[in-house]
Amino acid sequence: MKPSVAAIAVSSLLLAACAGSDERIIDSSGSKPGWVNSDRDAWTENEKNYFRSMVDRQLKLDLAMDRARMLSFRKINENVYTKVLSAFGETTQGVSNDIDNPSAGQEGGFIKRELALISKSVTLQGVTQEASYWEKVRTITRAGEDVVAYKAYSLVSIPARNLVQAQKAATQAGLTKLNSQLNQEAKESATKALDSLKQELE
Repeated sequence: MKPSVAAIAVSSLLLAACAGSDERIIDSSGSKPGWVNSDRDAWTENEKNYFRSMVDRQLKLDLAMDRARMLSFRKINENVYTKVLSAFGETTQGVSNDIDNPSAGQEGGFIKRELALISKSVTLQGVTQEASYWEKVRTITRAGEDVVAYKAYSLVSIPARNLVQAQKAATQAGLTKLNSQLNQEAKESATKALDSLKQELE
């Protein structure tokens, strides 16, 4: 379930109110696992790709957990999108890899939007919610206000081979759908990237 506009607005107000304030954990889901404190949001281990997300200053625990999980899955799609952007070479140079705002102010917006849609819709097989963790945090703001909110973390994984399959499928879909809009250089770049991805799967 996507968070409501009202919930996001309240969270934004909390963020502004709590900036620079003292925090204290008053409850949690258990001992804090090592991945929570990782300085990486994505990594590969034992032939799996892991993606970590965190949200904070949420008024409701279920909303916090849902948003953290949603962001973790979104990062897999963004990984695919980034790979697809690089596959098309010059056509996508200099563009943001924000999958929900792929072409803001950028040249070639149509192609980038189409590649973003393809990357978001590609089938992701074997995605697993590996772990989650939450904290209930009490914050005393600079104004002296006592604010209690939740911080949530999500860790998901996808087999490395399945991620390459998704990257390959999205690149092929982009090459097929946008063939008439692509210049020769972009077509050759995407074809070369496809060959490389196929080799990874052999």
